[in-house]
Amino acid sequence: MGIFERFQDDLKLKEELDNEVKELYITSKFPPLNDVSGIVFSKRIMVENRKVDVLCSDLEGDKDNDFNALIDNFIEDKLLVDGDYVPNSVPGINYFRKEGMDLINELGKKYERVISRTWALESHFLALDYKLENPDVTWVAEFSDPLRVDMENKFRDNHPFEAEEEYFSKLNDLLSDINKETFGGDTDKYFPEIHSGDELYFLVEYLPFLFADVIRFTNYNQREIMLNSFPVDIKEFVFAKSEVSVHPTMDKEFYFLKSANYEMDANYLNMAYFGTYVGKRHLEYLFKSFEELTPEVRSKIKLHLFVPNPENLNMNLAGLDVLDNIEIGNKLPFLQFLNLTTKMDVLIVNDTLTEGTFDINPFLPSKVSDYLGSGSDIWYVCEKGSSMDSNEAKYKSYIDDYDSSRDALGKIVHDKLNVDEVFDRLLGPEYYQDRLTNLNNALHQLYGQRLYWHSQSGLLRKNFNQLSKDFDVKTVELDELTDKYEVLLADFESKSEKLDAVTEDCDSLIEEVQLKDDSINSLKEDIDLKEKSIDSLSEECNSLKESVRSKDKSIVELSDKLEAIQNNIKELENQLDSVTSQRDDLAEEYEELHRITRNSFDLLETKEKIIDEKNKELDYYKSNKSSFGNSSSPLSRIYLFFSSSGDERELNRNLYECLKKGDWFDAEYYISENKDLSNLKWNRILSPELHYVCFGFDENRQPNRNAIVTCSKRELLKKLTNDEDI
Repeated sequence: MGIFERFQDDLKLKEELDNEVKELYITSKFPPLNDVSGIVFSKRIMVENRKVDVLCSDLEGDKDNDFNALIDNFIEDKLLVDGDYVPNSVPGINYFRKEGMDLINELGKKYERVISRTWALESHFLALDYKLENPDVTWVAEFSDPLRVDMENKFRDNHPFEAEEEYFSKLNDLLSDINKETFGGDTDKYFPEIHSGDELYFLVEYLPFLFADVIRFTNYNQREIMLNSFPVDIKEFVFAKSEVSVHPTMDKEFYFLKSANYEMDANYLNMAYFGTYVGKRHLEYLFKSFEELTPEVRSKIKLHLFVPNPENLNMNLAGLDVLDNIEIGNKLPFLQFLNLTTKMDVLIVNDTLTEGTFDINPFLPSKVSDYLGSGSDIWYVCEKGSSMDSNEAKYKSYIDDYDSSRDALGKIVHDKLNVDEVFDRLLGPEYYQDRLTNLNNALHQLYGQRLYWHSQSGLLRKNFNQLSKDFDVKTVELDELTDKYEVLLADFESKSEKLDAVTEDCDSLIEEVQLKDDSINSLKEDIDLKEKSIDSLSEECNSLKESVRSKDKSIVELSDKLEAIQNNIKELENQLDSVTSQRDDLAEEYEELHRITRNSFDLLETKEKIIDEKNKELDYYKSNKSSFGNSSSPLSRIYLFFSSSGDERELNRNLYECLKKGDWFDAEYYISENKDLSNLKWNRILSPELHYVCFGFDENRQPNRNAIVTCSKRELLKKLTNDEDI
């Protein structure tokens, strides 16, 4: 079933998935948060096309409600950790671990697989906790990028990881088993134990390497870099249980679930870049190539840039001739982004430049997988030897080779616009000097803004510090007043308790006196009443004795009458049941007769046509002395007339009359053998012969116990008329 058949307009599935949920996906960043890590995880879930459970955080940030509505179709239970913590911090990790395990235990499910993904770091730690409590679960740990180092291959700011001592003890017990199973008695090769205070970014790789059942990397270069540079010789151990799985590409239909709210002119050659614009992820190679185009070619091209920081990019474009051909927009919701990729002529994606920092490029842009499903052409701007460079491409250039970008752009223009004269100049050192000047001016402007906001923040900080001091003074005063209030409140409560006790005693005594007075008065009244009642009861007793004697006789007489009435009622009920049964039978016959008659008349379009057709038919049969009137039932004649076509009407009538007159057709056998026929309709209202002529012959039903008819109706009529054997 296609996507459009599966989803409604509100992105909900028309038929819910009903598989048994056996997997839990753990990631702190997940839709509705518009984050790459959560989107990649969501795509993996949708590609699997089955329902799962998800545990994530309710973090603040840019939200994508449409994509959230889509992925919700594939989630049975979504466990939300309160997002009031700092991701990637040690306190945040421990908070996520505790809250996450509480939610899982409260839900009470047991999973066969747990899949965790970075970023953020806390996902792997929680997955490990679940693995410790459920050793039989299969834990898949996915790494989006190297964690211990940043994009410059510099070690990240580390913090010592602290947790309960029992946690480290349990991990080292398991590690001991792994060491013995892997290395036997060769203790020199043992993987080192884990201790409180170990560096956070070391553990977030080391712990999954040791205890996860499957380690998932997104490209081969990433696996090589992470395992070769790890400070523990663990490559062989991890490699054996690792897999490389690139970011998933969605089915084509997902690209049309939500139309992009973006206007563009189809008369232009439209090229688009979706991604970040910062540091080494710049587009200078692209701008220079565009600047070298002829004015005529340039006027036919639009370059659409969708970035998270459009204001900064606008400043960096100052002074470019191609500025009028550039449209800058914000980052789009994911489904609109997918849709817009299908409308572009060329999509641009660039590598992260790692030369001089990494031996090989370990990064693979997730946009590649999204571009591949769009159907649009892709311009890969690669670093030599990167994972992206291994893709076959119609258009490819290299980040550090501006000439290759010029060549790629020229090929695109030639293919798309059918133009041979593409460039009219080759920009030299003066271009780069101008660009540096403009970029410096933009930087200076940003720096001025930074100074302004820094000064503003300084004023705010001073005000905040003064308010903090005032707050501290007021807090001390409030604490003193609170202490005094608590002393007074305690004294008041003590005295109130004593007063309440005295009041309760007084109330109790008053109630006792009142109750005793009421009891005395009540007893006096009771005595007077009972004396009067004794006299009255004596008289009533005598009267009752006489009344009882009289009523005994009446009861006997009434019992006899009641028994007779009950017998009459039973007899009437029996008669009523008999009459009701007869009435139901008559009603059923009437309904069947009415239905058959109505259906017969409904075969014609109008009453006028029915009357006209009947009159013509009657005239015909009168003039030809038809034997139709000899049929046993007028209703059968009507049914036979309307259920037969003009060509077969005379043949069916003659065969029907022949069967009625002869003894070849066994009506009793026909009805008893064909249980699906209505006895009321075909035996009591119409006839078995009529059913055989109209339907039974064509359905190969047997007319008697011995006959097997293999001839046509016309041949059968001829044989019956000539009294031949059949």
